[in-house]
Amino acid sequence: MPTIFNLELAWNKPAKNWKESSEHILRVRINSSSDRQYGLPLRMAIAVDTSSSMQGDKILAAKEACQTVVAQLRETDSLELASFSSQVQPLLKSLAGGKGAVDSANIAITKLQASGVTRTDMALEWIQKALPEEKGVVRVGILITDGHATDSQGNPLTDVTPLLEQAGKLSDVGISLYTVGLGNAANFNTAFLSDLSEQGRGAFMYAETPTELEPQIKERLTASQAVAIDNAQLLLTSQAGIKAEGFCRFKPDYLQLEKTSDGSILLGVIRTDTPTDVLIKIEILAGDGQPPFSQEVLQVQLTASALPNPVTATTSILYTNSYSQYEQVNSDVETDRLNWNCNIIMEDLIHLAYNPSADPKQVREVLEKLENNAAVINRDDLLEHINQQRSNLEKEGKLDPRRTTRMLIDAKKS
Repeated sequence: MPTIFNLELAWNKPAKNWKESSEHILRVRINSSSDRQYGLPLRMAIAVDTSSSMQGDKILAAKEACQTVVAQLRETDSLELASFSSQVQPLLKSLAGGKGAVDSANIAITKLQASGVTRTDMALEWIQKALPEEKGVVRVGILITDGHATDSQGNPLTDVTPLLEQAGKLSDVGISLYTVGLGNAANFNTAFLSDLSEQGRGAFMYAETPTELEPQIKERLTASQAVAIDNAQLLLTSQAGIKAEGFCRFKPDYLQLEKTSDGSILLGVIRTDTPTDVLIKIEILAGDGQPPFSQEVLQVQLTASALPNPVTATTSILYTNSYSQYEQVNSDVETDRLNWNCNIIMEDLIHLAYNPSADPKQVREVLEKLENNAAVINRDDLLEHINQQRSNLEKEGKLDPRRTTRMLIDAKKS
């Protein structure tokens, strides 16, 4: 029996003046009406960096994380595993979960040994080959690395555009890519790994210490096993004078979204175990004549190949001349809006942090902008990071990579 979904629409505030344009946030919450906490069969491919810098606790942590994945696989799931350094070495192929899976996998997992350079390009190519198109399943790639992507000689790549394009191709064929930065954030490029996961329509994870890796991989596996739809889209039909200008998947994993060529918004995966929130920036243009009490603004339609019929909802917005009524905002949606702003600012900040020629004045301006947004919604976690970063900027003229990476992760937990 297919999972049934419903749409819950909420505005951050009413419209104040019919004769003036105004900007609003519409939150589209996608709820599952099923009691099931599990989803489609899973095809997961894990590429583990085994370059020489992974020696010691990090390679041991990677082995433990892979063993945890195998132990949690359902009989309908399967795992592909490979190491990558100077080349890719496939270790597990289509390993199904269930009785005997752990014993079958342990021999292969022990072969993870650290040596060589970091050919991230080869790892991405392997993930795509390891997860061929298959109907009725969800496909997830995970790339674990502790260093910069390099060429065959071990030199860090100065142009990572081809790798970002590779990640985009994974997304185009229905594979979600998740990246993990392991260890000292000064030794890898968080901005690149975050961009890589965004192009792959996944998420970036940060395991600052080896012990943080296993629980994060386990959490990602659990989330992937709860996916009921892997190609969800939203189609917006707006009335005249209404413009939808910006989109993000806000929860459970933050991801900036864009309209496709046919006008729909590709959401990717929808889970059964938690709501999916999408935020949409709506501009309502000024009208003529007498203002309506309320106006139907748009229709939202959720579609996917797994849904027998589209799920549709319409929403209207209230117009008011009352200042007190206008100030009665939906605090939850308004907080989401400000957290969305924090995430957008963090994307600018993380790129500045990994840009050696970044202007300290520009960095300070971005920090101040982030501080203003975080203060309104009492994000004490971000404010503490900002204060420390401001001190680091004054002393050393640059941001601390570790703290900036931690800020990025905290911002996405809004």
